[in-house]
Amino acid sequence: MYDDPSHPLYLYHSDQPSMILVAHSLNQENYYIWSHGMLMALTIKNKDGFIDSIIARPPASSEAESKQWTRCNILVKGWILNTISPKLAESVMYNDTTYELWEELNERF
Repeated sequence: MYDDPSHPLYLYHSDQPSMILVAHSLNQENYYIWSHGMLMALTIKNKDGFIDSIIARPPASSEAESKQWTRCNILVKGWILNTISPKLAESVMYNDTTYELWEELNERF
């Protein structure tokens, strides 16, 4: 199931949490440019569903899918956290899902 590159839970070998997907870090003046760039990058990676909750957490009864979803969710959170200031990252990193993190940033800016 997760060996199909078109599946949103597929992970490439090169997908690492430390990857920087956008050129500019988020600051007080560039939220709209930053969020648009991040959305484009996540769309290319087929992970944009994590920020709009289209890729919902599967039920715990589906253990393999739930674990794969968790890995992808953490990966996307890492990509976002790598492009914001450390102080801001500290204040939003404990959101459980990427969607919650994205929504908190949207509300702040």
